[in-house]
Amino acid sequence: MTNFFIRQKYIGERLDKYLVARLHITRNQAQKLIKNNQIKVNDLTPSVHHFLRTGDKVSIDLSQPKKTEVKTQKAAPAEFVAIPKVIKTNKDYYIINKPAGMLVHPTLRGENNTLIDWLLQFDPELKNVGEDPARPAIVHRLDKEVSGLIIIPRNLDAFDHFKNLFQSRTITKKYTALVHGVIEHEDGEITFPIIRSKSGKYVGLPQNSTEGQTAITTYKVTKHFAHYTLLEVKPKTGRTNQIRIHLNAIGHPIVGDPLYTNNKIKNKYKLKLNRVFLHATALEFTDLKNKKITLTLDLPAKLQTILDHLK
Repeated sequence: MTNFFIRQKYIGERLDKYLVARLHITRNQAQKLIKNNQIKVNDLTPSVHHFLRTGDKVSIDLSQPKKTEVKTQKAAPAEFVAIPKVIKTNKDYYIINKPAGMLVHPTLRGENNTLIDWLLQFDPELKNVGEDPARPAIVHRLDKEVSGLIIIPRNLDAFDHFKNLFQSRTITKKYTALVHGVIEHEDGEITFPIIRSKSGKYVGLPQNSTEGQTAITTYKVTKHFAHYTLLEVKPKTGRTNQIRIHLNAIGHPIVGDPLYTNNKIKNKYKLKLNRVFLHATALEFTDLKNKKITLTLDLPAKLQTILDHLK
């Protein structure tokens, strides 16, 4: 067992990052040491997310942990609404096409058969990626009712990279949406703040409101129909249900959205859909090698069929 005492340079540093610098290992290797109880802080077992303080004693045991044979029962395959598809993969990340009807991660209700459940079956090593053990490898999300492209980092360096891109708003996401009504302006920007109401539903506030979170969505019309409008939508912020709230706020809710469509509009339009007509169709970002990546995705066949029959 080797002991180190934390000095000024590493105060406030996450334990796993400190181990990377001290031992010249990867973040994944550092986290495995912690989870294998080979790391102690002040003689106590720390969490992966422990932040170091002045005078902390970090004890490191690099001997091989003893293996114990544990008999486990193989879990039954999960029943997913649909199987996600891997659009692109390399050593740093997966790009996944998430189907509509699948949660990205469990809510407080503790749902099963989420995208995380599928990912951990597909690649069990993803459990070591990220900051929240309940949401491994998740740096952004799509609503349950929404389909399309989502980034899944495969290691901690990639997790930090994509997290920073989203926080700095230097990653571009584009969606295709079909909305009720005919939008007159060919493009626009929606800036209603968003707040969670007492009922738990997220809602848009007046633009001059001092409450709520800043939310910005831009759109441009790609096609007009007699009673509907097809849009390319780009959220500049990432609030919960943001696109759905904003389009409803300007009087053009998304087709198939039961949560953000008022009864007047529901009764007026005949087109019915058992999912939200919102699909994440494009991603643009800079990867870990500073290479610009652009990915696009066609509409699901069901949504394309609806467009083909509209006039």
